[in-house]
Formats: sequence, C-alpha cells, structure tokens
Amino acid sequence: MFKKPNELNFSNKKFVTLITGRPGVGKTTLSLSAPKPVLFDLEQGIVRVEACYRGVSSQIEEDIPPYEKYNSLLKDIRSPEMAQFETVIIDSLGKLIEDYLTPYVIHENPVNGQRDGKTLSIKGYGAIKSALKELQKELKSLNKNLIYIAHVTEDKKDDITTTRLLVPGKTKDDIWDDIDIGGYIELVGNKRRIFFAPTERFDAKKTQGVDNFYDIPILKSTKEGGKFSDNNFLARLFNTMRENLTIEQETSKVELEKYNKAMTLTEEIEKASNVEDLRAISEKIKNTEHSLTSKEELTSKFKAKMNELNIVYDAKAKDYVAKQ
Repeated sequence: MFKKPNELNFSNKKFVTLITGRPGVGKTTLSLSAPKPVLFDLEQGIVRVEACYRGVSSQIEEDIPPYEKYNSLLKDIRSPEMAQFETVIIDSLGKLIEDYLTPYVIHENPVNGQRDGKTLSIKGYGAIKSALKELQKELKSLNKNLIYIAHVTEDKKDDITTTRLLVPGKTKDDIWDDIDIGGYIELVGNKRRIFFAPTERFDAKKTQGVDNFYDIPILKSTKEGGKFSDNNFLARLFNTMRENLTIEQETSKVELEKYNKAMTLTEEIEKASNVEDLRAISEKIKNTEHSLTSKEELTSKFKAKMNELNIVYDAKAKDYVAKQ
C-alpha cells in the first residue's frame, strides 16, 4: 500500500530501544518503566530489581537443550498471554545471542558453526543477524515496543575510557541499524543519567526530538511505599516521541500544501510564449509564499523556458528581452 507523507499516522508508533551501561546502574529497572512491559529474564536478574518494580517476567526453562531455549522464548512471544503487554524487554542482548541464538542457528544448520559445534562461523553471524531481524519483524507485527538491554566492555586509550557493547562479533555494530533510540546510563554524582547523544566515550542514538540526556527519576523503595506505576520514565518518553512525530507530521502537511499551491505556477511557465508572459510569471514567483523546494524548482523551470523562447534577462535594463 502506497501512502503520501500527509497520510502517515504515528499516533500508535512503537519503538525499538537499546539501553546500555555498566552493571548495577539500573538498566533493568529503567526498562520496566516502559508501557505495559514483560521482561524476558534471560539472566535471572529480576531478583536485583526492587520488589515493587518487578512486574511480569518470562523465565525460560534451564533444563532443556540449549538449542531449544530460543524456541521456548518464541513460544512465549506467540502465546495468547502476550496480548496484555505493550513492551517486550530482552535482558540481555548478549545472553540472547550467546546462549539462545547461537545454539539455535547451529542446530538449524551446521554450516553456521565451526568444527566444535559451539562457535559461530562467518555464516553463523549472518544467521544471527537474520534471526534478530525476524524477531523484530514479528514483534512489530504484534504492535509491541522492543527494548534490548546490553552490558558494555571498557577500553582505556589516551586517558579516555571508551565502551562498546558486550555482544559477540559484528552484531555490536549491526544492531544499531534497527534501533530508534539508544541510551547509555551512568552515574553522575549521586544521580543516574541516561545519554542519547553519542560521544567519544560511548555509543548512543537519538531521534524524534529526544534530548541529549535526562536525569532518571529517583524511585522510592518498597519499604518507602514505592509503587509499580511510579516507574514510568520510558512510557512518558515514548509518548513525547509520538507527540513530536505528530507535530512534525502536521507541520509537514502545512508545508506540503504551500508547496503544492506554489507549484501551480508550473502550468503558467509551460504556457509562456513571450517576454510579457515571463515578466508576469517572474513577479508571481517573487510574490508567492514558497515552501520546501518550490522556489528552486520554479526558478529552474523558468530559466529553461527562457532558453526555449530565446529570452535573456538584461541586468542593465532590469528587464527580460529577446536575445539578439
């Protein structure tokens, strides 16, 4: 189905998000602040989340063959129970790739693994990339947000500590292609701050009017009366992103209307046959309210018509004249 720009609707847009940071900075808790979340707890890390903020989680059986774990994950995603959730959280991306997808793709096709049957081959990394895209495609078809949580590894060079995603192979770079926003969490003084603007120290990604960084709200503990609904940072951020998209869309619609109105002069340019016609059209182009590329396009068409009619602009006379 083809749609014009003004026909697009982002009011229910879902986002693919990547949250990274060092251990213990609150990545999982922040992820659970997304709307109606379900946590695929691949690292059994839910115990480290304050009790009042845990929510619903999927616990994959540990006593099944490694290559069956990914199928078990897909089974939960495809279950009727998923209808109640709006956001799927994968904790963590590295665990998903190493302990779930790697055994799965090697079992599906031995050429995806090396001789030891456990290590990915070059084709195996391609299969991992394809599997991740299929997972995202399936969740998109279910109208779900997707949040990946990823740990980072550090490297120090010239007194600057840089971080990279702690995931195997080229996936650490490929994963960014399909990410809408990516935030890096770190402690700044006694505050937790999430950065969406990339720096030389860490990777990040911002779009849809997201600010460079935000201070993450301090949450009450369970003993202090904390409630699950208090943890809503990402839910509010996603709403802001959708609102920004809607505003951009409405602005674009207005600009497109101005553009289309201005471009009606194209017909007059095409019908022009003499100096008098071009004089009149030139004034109209000057006095028209332009938008987008209308002025450039009309000027180009106007000059082409001048050449066609063998007419030039005499700068001294400040008028259009027939070429001698």
